[in-house]
Amino acid sequence: MHAVHQLNQYCKSISTTTYKARGQRVIRCELCQLAQQFCICELSPSKEKIETTVGLLLLMYDTEVMKPLLTSF
Repeated sequence: MHAVHQLNQYCKSISTTTYKARGQRVIRCELCQLAQQFCICELSPSKEKIETTVGLLLLMYDTEVMKPLLTSF
């Protein structure tokens, strides 16, 4: 589980309303937030240990994590 997924779960837990916007009826993967038929989780190398020196800094607004069309890994 990555930090964006943890933040998404936290925001859902404190939310007082249900998500009602474009795409609300789409059944989504809990991790990648893509429509279930387009899920890319199986393609992710997260199950393998990958050695790298790459760093990543993701800047986002606090409610941006609730927008399912913006997938982040």
